[in-house]
Amino acid sequence: MNKKNHRHKHEVDLKRMKPYGDTLGDGKVQLSFTLPVESGAKAEEAARTLVKKMGLDNPQVVYQKGLSEG
Repeated sequence: MNKKNHRHKHEVDLKRMKPYGDTLGDGKVQLSFTLPVESGAKAEEAARTLVKKMGLDNPQVVYQKGLSEG
């Protein structure tokens, strides 16, 4: 194994971080997923419920878009 490129799982390569609003160590995560329901209030609540079941606190839906009509 090349020791130069070897990194422990807990190390962060700051040269590879992309600046789009991430703050290192703030505890926030971003998830993207598709649900088999029509876009709207029910879909937003389903997304929050799913994320809570994943063990995350205070989930927020910041964007949603229907993939197709119907």
